[in-house]
Amino acid sequence: MKKLITAAACLAMSAAPAAANDDFVKGLMGVMIGAAIANQGNANTRTRSAAPSGGGVSSAERQKNKESQEALNYFGFDAGVPDGVLGRKSRTAVSQMQACLNRPITGQLDAFEAQFLKNSYFKAQAGGNETLRLVASKPNGYCGVLQQYHL
Repeated sequence: MKKLITAAACLAMSAAPAAANDDFVKGLMGVMIGAAIANQGNANTRTRSAAPSGGGVSSAERQKNKESQEALNYFGFDAGVPDGVLGRKSRTAVSQMQACLNRPITGQLDAFEAQFLKNSYFKAQAGGNETLRLVASKPNGYCGVLQQYHL
């Protein structure tokens, strides 16, 4: 665009007969105005991308998932970083917990399992040293604690 304006300005200043120069300058001005308008339209064009979706999970559901992940990690079932997203690692951890408790292995917590896991986590946390003694007395560690809480 700058080259076009510079070229137009140089041509406008060149010596030519007055009548021919006047028509030429008017035509040149029309071209420059048209080019400026065309570039103005291109400058205002913006590409909009869709806002990232939250995955369709409410913040309350995400918080509940995060608490489940923390509990799974506490009992030795590696659910990864507690982020509230129940991905592959979380599903594997849930499957391991379900196997530990002799429950159907689905990889997803049903309402009973979610509540049991949450209550067991709070009970184990509140137990302090007693929980650690219980873990040490069980041949399968934290899984044994869950099995005892499940009885």
